[in-house]
Amino acid sequence: MEPDGRYDAVLCRHLVWTLTDPAAAFGDWFRILRPGGRLLIYDGDWAKPNPSGRWAAQLLHLWEKQSPDLSYDAAMGSLQGDIMRRLPFGEGLTFQQLNLMLETAGFSVARQILHVPIARAQRRTSGLRNNLRTRVYSRFILSAQKTVL
Repeated sequence: MEPDGRYDAVLCRHLVWTLTDPAAAFGDWFRILRPGGRLLIYDGDWAKPNPSGRWAAQLLHLWEKQSPDLSYDAAMGSLQGDIMRRLPFGEGLTFQQLNLMLETAGFSVARQILHVPIARAQRRTSGLRNNLRTRVYSRFILSAQKTVL
């Protein structure tokens, strides 16, 4: 519903994995960006723990058995698992996969920005449970640009 070429940037955090029609969303984001406009996506692969995060996932699983966090149903929870099975990125979302889809939508080749400084900042102010949660899944920041013709 937004006019063509109106925005300088589109920013989304932990949203892309929830899209039911990602190609349509990427096309719309491309359409509303001005030439040279930027797309910045902070997301991750919420379907499976990364190899170095498996220890944190196992520890969290044991912790949840002993002391459940009733306000949190993360990717390891049954509700989240049911939702994931119905989404296009339910098997996981990677930078490479997303980059190909964005190129198809017309964006320039994306570049990956490390999320490590953000995760470190989150850990400084979080309790142990949330500290562990930041270690379980692979995350990435992607920056792409609307190609100027």
